[in-house]
Amino acid sequence: MSLERLSNLVDGYLAVQHARDTLAHAAVMARAAAAVTDADSFAQLCLRCKDSDSERQLLIATHARISGATVRSLNALLVKAKWPAQTAQLEMDQHFKNELSQKISFLTRLHIAISNARVVVETPLQQIFSHVLTRLKFHFFAAQKATNRMDKPEWLLNYTLKLIEDHGPFLDLVQDILDQVPENRLIAKTEYISHLMNGFVKDRIQSIALKLMNHDAPLFSHLLTEVMRFDKTLQNVHLYYGSENANNDSSKNLFDGSLLVQVFCMDPILFQPWLDIEAEVAQMRLTNIMKADPWVAHLDSSSDAIKHTNSSEKLLDLLSVITDRYKNLPPLHQLAFFEQLQLRLLNQYLEIAKDTLNAYQSTFQPTVSEAAVVSKFERLENVLSVAASLDAIVVVTREWGEEPVFLEMLAQFNVSESHEAQVDGNADERMLSGSMFKGVEADYMRVILQIEDITADDCLQYIVESMWRYDLKNWSTFQFEDETEKDSVPVSPELSETLGHLVTLLSIFDLRLAPRRSKQLKRIFLARLLERFLERIASVGRFSLDGAVQFARNVHAFLNLFPGVVKQTGALGMRLMDTLTVLQMSPIAVQELRQVLARAESAGAGGEQVLVGMGILCLTAEQ
Repeated sequence: MSLERLSNLVDGYLAVQHARDTLAHAAVMARAAAAVTDADSFAQLCLRCKDSDSERQLLIATHARISGATVRSLNALLVKAKWPAQTAQLEMDQHFKNELSQKISFLTRLHIAISNARVVVETPLQQIFSHVLTRLKFHFFAAQKATNRMDKPEWLLNYTLKLIEDHGPFLDLVQDILDQVPENRLIAKTEYISHLMNGFVKDRIQSIALKLMNHDAPLFSHLLTEVMRFDKTLQNVHLYYGSENANNDSSKNLFDGSLLVQVFCMDPILFQPWLDIEAEVAQMRLTNIMKADPWVAHLDSSSDAIKHTNSSEKLLDLLSVITDRYKNLPPLHQLAFFEQLQLRLLNQYLEIAKDTLNAYQSTFQPTVSEAAVVSKFERLENVLSVAASLDAIVVVTREWGEEPVFLEMLAQFNVSESHEAQVDGNADERMLSGSMFKGVEADYMRVILQIEDITADDCLQYIVESMWRYDLKNWSTFQFEDETEKDSVPVSPELSETLGHLVTLLSIFDLRLAPRRSKQLKRIFLARLLERFLERIASVGRFSLDGAVQFARNVHAFLNLFPGVVKQTGALGMRLMDTLTVLQMSPIAVQELRQVLARAESAGAGGEQVLVGMGILCLTAEQ
């Protein structure tokens, strides 16, 4: 006999033996099922059940047999109590409550047992709630019903909410019964709402939406608004987030198909019109925002971290409202809302800010008369308010990026891009890290830094132009008239007006910008002022000793207006301070310093270059 024939015989024998075992087990299970009369024996039967269609059908049949009488008895009990009338109208004496508790407990134990065997059957609560569903359909299903109007979806939704409220005390009673059953995971109110939603409300809303989407945009939008309001009430008032995830707080924002708005997500034909309407409304609101003094500082902007303008505050409110409208959608649908609404709004706002910056002319032109200084300052305040607006949005979006809805969206985005990588290999360039707002925040920061750079140059020009008389001063012949004047700390009269202008500029920085941005602009501005002092005066000028002392006093008068900022100028500030120190040395001290540096130079230490580096290019004893 060949090995192949022997193998076939063995396989045939094993198949026959398996069939015999299966039939024997089925016979045993059938006898066991026939003997089941209570919840405990049914639970034992469920534990013995194998994962096969035949045995699942056996469990379903057994469940129906032993629960049937109780279900009929429960229905009779509810009818006698006038269910589904309002709780206040139900006849619920102690006998009723005892009977209800006994029947619900028994049916719940059966349901737990068969659910543990991974067999799906109707819950005992669905038996109870079917009466309510019948009443709901009676009011809104028939076409001839006056309540069945596509232009009034709120009638159906408000009636549903009223049913939930009216039956609240009865549902609390049912929940007390369920809580006494070990291993129970059912929540009465959650199952009640899900039964109404899945049994009628969602189908009815979907039917209305399909009829309206291409024929009546205003009514379609009205339908969406009412659905959103309905879902918000379910969540905020009734703590309803969906039947499957009701016990898991961390999953409240996940898609489980139970909220009504999911009707518009499950059908792509409905989702795109919804998205188009939302985008149109968002665009209209942005247009209105930018019409009403967009760059005027917000009156309530008292935060140290943010200086809002009218437009930044309103734009963030609009973005927040949009997030609330989509945060309970599936991640892919959230991503569509983010990209087509929020990201588009943020980019449009940035373009408007750029246009404002491009239209901004140099604030302080030397040809502009002093009478026009007020308008100069107004233009400066306006461009700084643009920077403050962009900065406020960056601060808030960085906080938003850490919220669960945006973290989940980020994960979904990167998963999608990872799939794209398998197609074109370029997804690494598109994948995001850290935040969904990372790209737009970088774009905003580039414009903010550009505004700071332009503003610093503009203000420097204004200060320099006001110093023209000061620049003509001959420091090499300057002398104090007497010792009293030498010991005092006056500022040169030619600088008084300049310092006044500088105080005004710095106060505008503080008024229009958040403290950290104001400090950053002051640092840039001061660095350019110090550079100007070095290049135009200290490095190329010639000073008497009195002239050096007075020049140092003038420099410190500038520096005193920048508390906490001087140290941030780094090497430039140190270089100017060292230069001032050397300039104020006596001739003898300078000669001694030159000798020390000369010795260092001969030793290869580059000592003479220290003076050059400080801007002291050539010093003689007389100088």
